[in-house]
Amino acid sequence: MLKSMLTSTFALVLLSGTWAQPTSVPELLSSAEKLVSEKRLEEALEQYKNVFGQDERSTTALFNIGWIYNEQHKYDSATRWLKKGAQIDPKDAKIQHELGFAYAKLNNAGGSIDAYSKACQLKPDRAASWVGLGDAQFEMKKDYSAAANAYLKAIEVGANSAATLYRLGWCQNQLDQFDKAQANLKKAADLEPKSAAIWLEWGYALLRNNQPSEAAQALTRANVIDPKLRLGHLYLGRAYLKMGNKKQAQRQVEELKELDLESARQLDAEIRKGSNP
Repeated sequence: MLKSMLTSTFALVLLSGTWAQPTSVPELLSSAEKLVSEKRLEEALEQYKNVFGQDERSTTALFNIGWIYNEQHKYDSATRWLKKGAQIDPKDAKIQHELGFAYAKLNNAGGSIDAYSKACQLKPDRAASWVGLGDAQFEMKKDYSAAANAYLKAIEVGANSAATLYRLGWCQNQLDQFDKAQANLKKAADLEPKSAAIWLEWGYALLRNNQPSEAAQALTRANVIDPKLRLGHLYLGRAYLKMGNKKQAQRQVEELKELDLESARQLDAEIRKGSNP
C-alpha cells in the first residue's frame, strides 16, 4: 500500500512540473535569466544554447550567450555568437555594444570602433557605448581627436565619471587644448581626489598653459599620493624652473636619481641651461 502511495505522489509531482526541466523557449529564457541573477553563468549558458537550438533567430539568446562569454573572458567565442545576432538584427544596439567590447578585448580596433559606432547611432543616449568608442579610439587607434569627441558625447548623455573626464583631459592635452584640459581634469580631481594620475595630468596642463605656480601645487599633490611618479618629479622640477626657483628644481633632480637616472640628467641639464621647457 505504501509503495502504491509513493508511486502516485511521484507521478503527481511530475505532472505538476515541480521536478520537470524547462523545455519551451519562454521557460528556458525565464530559467536562464534566473540563473544569471544567481551568477550561475555556466548553467545559464546551456539554457540559452537550448533556446538557440529551438529558435536560431533568437537575438535574446545570442546576445546573452555573447555576454556570458565576455564575462568569462572568452572573447573569440563571444564574437562568433554576437556576430550571428548582429546579422539577424543589425539594429540591436545591445548586441553591437557587446560586440564592440569583445573586439576591443581582442585588440581589433576596426571591429570595435565599427560596432561601438553602430551602437551609438542606434542608441545615442547610451553613455557606455560612447565611452567604449572613446576608449577604442584612445587605446588602439591613438586618435585623440576622435576619442575626445566620443568622451564629450558620453559626458553630455550622463557619463560624468572621473575616468571619462581624465581621459578627455588627457586627449585635450595631446591636442594642445590646455584650457579645456585643465577644466576637465579639475572636475576629475574633485570626483577622485586620490588619483595621482589625474593630478599629474592636471599639473601638466597647467604647466603647458604657463601657470607654473598652480602646476607645482597639482604636481606636488600627485607626488604625495605616489612618490615614485617619475613624470611627477620631472614636471614639478620644470614648474619650479619656470618660477625661477632652481633650488627646488634641483631637489627634484635628487628625487629622480632614485627613480630614473636619464630623467634626472635631463632635468639637471635644463636647470644648468636655465631653460624654460
